[in-house]
Amino acid sequence: MPIPLQTRIDKLQVQMQNYGVDLQMAYQKASNLGMQLNAEGNPNSSTEAYALGSQLLKMHNHWQNSTDDIRDMLIWCLQYINDNAFNGGVGAVTMDSILEAMWDSDKLRWFHFINYIDSMRAGIWNTEIYETHLAEWYRHFSL
Repeated sequence: MPIPLQTRIDKLQVQMQNYGVDLQMAYQKASNLGMQLNAEGNPNSSTEAYALGSQLLKMHNHWQNSTDDIRDMLIWCLQYINDNAFNGGVGAVTMDSILEAMWDSDKLRWFHFINYIDSMRAGIWNTEIYETHLAEWYRHFSL
């Protein structure tokens, strides 16, 4: 049995949090390097180390330090999918939901649907089909 999506989301959240901590630590190390280079009389190298630290801090902030950061948006999207698309959620796609949507739709949508079906049918009939396949399909849908 596959691992439930919620379990994967929880594990991903932990891993993404750890990645954010790693970015923060890299920023600290680049800043410390800049200070050490400056103290040793290497101002050009120090400036580059500080610039690297600044970029790492920006990456950290985009990743997990704002109200619309990448980490939270990804988790929100996955959580929405988990809550609405599986296990009979509101957004679950089932044969009943498809048939209900077709029933409640308008004639233009019906027309488009029939055109899709007719196009698929034409594609099927242009391939070699054996009587046994048709008989299997008929039995399947006749039960």
